Amino acid sequence: AFYSGHDARGEYVYKFVSAAVWDPVDANRTDRLAVGDKYLNQGTLYVARFDEDGTGVWLPLTLASLDQDGKPLSDSFGSLAEIILNTAGAADKLGATPMDRPEWGAVDPLTGSVYMTMTNNTARREANPANPRVNNKFGHIIRWDESDDHKTFTWDIFLFGAPAEGGEEINLSGLTDLNQFASPDGLIFDKRGILWVQTDNGASEVAQDTNDQMLAVIPSALTDANGNQQVISGTNQTELRRFLVG
Repeated sequence: AFYSGHDARGEYVYKFVSAAVWDPVDANRTDRLAVGDKYLNQGTLYVARFDEDGTGVWLPLTLASLDQDGKPLSDSFGSLAEIILNTAGAADKLGATPMDRPEWGAVDPLTGSVYMTMTNNTARREANPANPRVNNKFGHIIRWDESDDHKTFTWDIFLFGAPAEGGEEINLSGLTDLNQFASPDGLIFDKRGILWVQTDNGASEVAQDTNDQMLAVIPSALTDANGNQQVISGTNQTELRRFLVG
């Protein structure tokens, strides 16, 4: 599966499930375009709906999928190619959840949990469960765990960006001067299970102190040199550390 976000205000989180089963040999092949063709030419594209109870549904973007009026997408699109060329419009019809500029995604190598940055959305006037702050200029990181059938998932908000001096309604993660951030952008896990977060900060309340920065957090467990996992105590937010400032 390939996860991606449409980096625009009010757009969506997607998952493409390849028709081809992964072969680890392909990780080291040098003919990269052929590898891409193998996994990306055939499959099913899904868009995410994040529900209020902490569950979610992957809505397939296919001609047979029913829109919010109970009509198949084939009534609005003449072919699968038309859906792919107007993916956001098809996702609108299915009732996907509008997000706050979903940008980078990363998968925890130890737990399989998926993380994705919501960079910001100062144009948001109506909150939804997965994007609960209007005028969201600080952004947040959402995460989810796939169900066994990979058609549904459970989700929560892992971390809220905010200035340290923000009120309780803004600084929902209890950030301090040592780890305040805004506009999470780049996201990657290393092999030990450390999650690295790079910011693309445009919020003056935070930028005056940190500019763009790199932070690190251990969200679940840490793997040592011998491959042993050490569970980290404390909350996610108290473990977030600033690593460098640009």
